[in-house]
Amino acid sequence: MDKNIFIELVAEHILEYMPESYKDATVEVMERAKNNDTKLHGLIIRNKNNEGWDSAPILYLDSYFDVYRFGGKDMEDIMHEIAREYDLHSRNIPQFELPEMTREGIRDKVYVRVINTRTNQERLKDLVSLPVDGGFSLTVYIDMDMPKKDAMIQVTKDMAEKMDYDERELMQDAMQNTINAYPAELAEMYKVMMDVSGLRRLVPEDNLLNAANAPAEDVSTLVITNSDKFFGATALFYPEVEKQIADVAGGSYYVLPSSVHEMIVLPDDGKMEKRALAQMVRAVNASEVHSEEQLGNKVLYYDAAQERLTVAVDLDREKERGKER
Repeated sequence: MDKNIFIELVAEHILEYMPESYKDATVEVMERAKNNDTKLHGLIIRNKNNEGWDSAPILYLDSYFDVYRFGGKDMEDIMHEIAREYDLHSRNIPQFELPEMTREGIRDKVYVRVINTRTNQERLKDLVSLPVDGGFSLTVYIDMDMPKKDAMIQVTKDMAEKMDYDERELMQDAMQNTINAYPAELAEMYKVMMDVSGLRRLVPEDNLLNAANAPAEDVSTLVITNSDKFFGATALFYPEVEKQIADVAGGSYYVLPSSVHEMIVLPDDGKMEKRALAQMVRAVNASEVHSEEQLGNKVLYYDAAQERLTVAVDLDREKERGKER
């Protein structure tokens, strides 16, 4: 069966697999556009027998369809699994309060994140956004201050208008909040890898953007992110950061957008082949990076003399135009 039929079957029969307390619940499936215009299908079961039934978790069904299609499980097993997971999420909904949806109510709760402009054209029609170099855009979100880091509300143009929040002022406030809360960090790749593997923790002195710190031992491969390591690729677009990286790298450099959480910086030694770098990004995206976390199969170049960031190679655009070699 195709995905649409799978989703219809789940919505129609899921209450048969839920505990008795859900007998009067209502079921709906909503389609949501995520990063890179990825469409996900969220299951919502509103249980009238529980307090606070107006708020209910969303369980995305797309991964369950993949398990059905490729994982060898039959529909019966998957329905039981969906029911168990949904009931578990329902029992563990974190308590939170929506901020007052006014300019003053959200002013200190808005932040920016970077997305690929070309692959988010539909979403960008509605979102408050700002184009930046390299074929990217900054969007604004309200942080819900919950343990799950991606609990957020994207700010649309309509929301800003209703709050009488000028879009330019909103973007400025969100950028300043982001810089203050999540400062940019530039570190040597080998130290980042040691941190990931648990062999050595990163310390403040590893941040090469701090002029007071010791110079780098190995600038051949650097990582730019933020202090939280979440949506850290946005740090490249903080004011002055591109130039600061050039000071550390000793001049011009390539940027590999490895994910929404970080970017890789390679100082231009005159020996690198930009197309080979772009092909490497594409290979990693295909095998290692979730589609929602990708920033595109491209490589950027920062010209230190011109102080300008441009696209060196964009394999996605070439493919779209039928010109990839």
